[in-house]
Amino acid sequence: MARFNIACLIIFIFKFACTVNGKNIKPECDVPIIEAKKGEGVDGNYLVQLNSDVKSDDCDKLVADVEKAGATIQRRWSQKSNDASGFHAIHIHVNQTTKTPVLQMLKKNCKVNRIEQDQIAKAEAAACTTQGNAGWCLAKVSRLNNQYSYLKNNCGAGSKIYLIGKLCRSHKYMLFDLIYITDTGCNKTHPDLKDRVVEQQNFVTGEDKNDFNDYHGHGTATASNAGGIQYGTAKQAQLICVKALNKAGSGTYRFLTSMMILLANNELFSDIIAAINWVAEKTDKGIVNLSLGGPYSLILNNAVDSLIEKGHPAVVAAGNSNVNASTVSPASVPRAITVAASDSNNNMASFSNYGASVDIVAPGVNCLAASAQGASQFSGTSLAAPFTAGIAA
Repeated sequence: MARFNIACLIIFIFKFACTVNGKNIKPECDVPIIEAKKGEGVDGNYLVQLNSDVKSDDCDKLVADVEKAGATIQRRWSQKSNDASGFHAIHIHVNQTTKTPVLQMLKKNCKVNRIEQDQIAKAEAAACTTQGNAGWCLAKVSRLNNQYSYLKNNCGAGSKIYLIGKLCRSHKYMLFDLIYITDTGCNKTHPDLKDRVVEQQNFVTGEDKNDFNDYHGHGTATASNAGGIQYGTAKQAQLICVKALNKAGSGTYRFLTSMMILLANNELFSDIIAAINWVAEKTDKGIVNLSLGGPYSLILNNAVDSLIEKGHPAVVAAGNSNVNASTVSPASVPRAITVAASDSNNNMASFSNYGASVDIVAPGVNCLAASAQGASQFSGTSLAAPFTAGIAA
């Protein structure tokens, strides 16, 4: 009897400890707030990811609470109809007055998984019929010798490549109908892309959403290496160009000694996530090429992982900084196909990122691709990735 009374007393004390004046005390959480490095963050802009087990209704409530606290909702990404297994996140803007109270409120919300300052991304540049004079990069993906020809019969037939593509298979063996190119847009009137681009979207902040022009050239080059008539590996694939990188530095590339393409643009991770989320919801499954990258972001990585989970394999440029790819995003996504660059002698390119996150190495030095001049030589993991994307289709 004494033991029973003690047990009841313990239960009573526990229940009392969890209430004050009859109200339940909600546990406080300590969600990490990740600030970007100096010069890499976007002032007042934060990405907020919810836990994977929350529902859309939870996201609705969070949006209402954040707006009530004084923040502006820039974007929201959430799976449809209370799907508790998807990627749920919001992009918010706060000013100097609302920043502290809003972030502290989110920090204590147990349904929030992570808070990151929005960051700046860069486009990562730097039995078949034979295509003669293919250039060494295209030739190398089908031959180990130095013959400049490419085995192209039915390559990519029936495939669609989303650009944000087994080599030369017949139509019935193609795995995907599309290749998505997530980049600076693409010039669909370029001869190398004629009749290849079947859809275009624009997610760049501040741009006309109906402006699909590639003012920079990076996206057109990557699209041509994935599914171009002359320079692509998947020569019969369909391309969807998803514009997520802006037009700053229009028409110019900044070449380093390694000849890698490196954009000085202020592209936003939030724009990239918006593009990725759009592709993730597409029922037309396809390969997604991401020739872009920036500082490490777990939220961006999770968005890409959710894309893969939804049935869209992601091919990602390893990056052109000669650092371990595990330190940058989205190259560090474990389930992505991360591609480093090699030269014509099968050596790793001097600029290419490296490490355990790299899954494959593909040609990426002085590669021919579509340009405003018709065709130009480019270098970078940005070229190695779409070569691989086309083959993966």
